[in-house]
Amino acid sequence: MCLFTKTNSRPITAKKPVHIYKLLYLSPVRQQLVTPYMYAPVNFNKKGFAIQKAKIGEKERVSYDRTLSRIEQGIHAFRKLSIARDEANDFSIDKIFHAVIPAGATYYNDECHEEIVSNKIIIFETYELYQKYMAKWDK
Repeated sequence: MCLFTKTNSRPITAKKPVHIYKLLYLSPVRQQLVTPYMYAPVNFNKKGFAIQKAKIGEKERVSYDRTLSRIEQGIHAFRKLSIARDEANDFSIDKIFHAVIPAGATYYNDECHEEIVSNKIIIFETYELYQKYMAKWDK
C-alpha cells in the first residue's frame, strides 16, 4: 500500500490522538490477525490494544506528476470509515478496527485527507476500549 501526498507536504505531529480506522485480515495460514499488505502479525495485549510502530519511508516523486509523491513505508490506515469499508470490500478484508495516532506520533495525510501513514498507532480490540481511551483526552 502506498500513500500519495503533495511533494511539498511536511509531516504532522499529533497534538492529541487522531481517530483512524485500521484494516486487519484473519490469516488462515497463521490463524491470527495480520496487516493486509505486509502480513505483519498484530497481537492484542491483555488490556485489549495493540501498538504498531514503524519508520515512515522517504517520499518518492511519481514520474507522471511532479506535484505528487508517494510514501510506501510506515503504518497505513484510513481517516474515514466509508473509505476503509470500500477498501475492505475490494480486497475481502474482514476486520476494521478503531485506532488512533497517539499524541506525539508523526503522520502524513494523503491529498484528499482520507488515508494516512504514521510512525505509530494504537489499535483497539473493541469500540468501548477506544471510547475509554479518548475520554481521557476529552476532559
